[in-house]
Amino acid sequence: MSQNSIYTFLQKNDDKAFTLSSIQKKFNSDITKKVIQLVKYGIIQYRNGIVDYPKKHNVAVKYYYVGKPKEYIPEPKVLL
Repeated sequence: MSQNSIYTFLQKNDDKAFTLSSIQKKFNSDITKKVIQLVKYGIIQYRNGIVDYPKKHNVAVKYYYVGKPKEYIPEPKVLL
């Protein structure tokens, strides 16, 4: 799947919690690694096996998934 469709999936499901394994089934293991990077940056949260994707972070995830380098991901404090 293209990176844009990954972003679309996340955007459409931004009010839901989903597991890393469900993301891996939907896409592939490389995408799961990217999700883990997003967790590291604080753009999404991962607790007790659940990924939380807050609506206020749409822009940051969009920048990431349209293929821009990770440097373009705003620091979480910029989004608050």
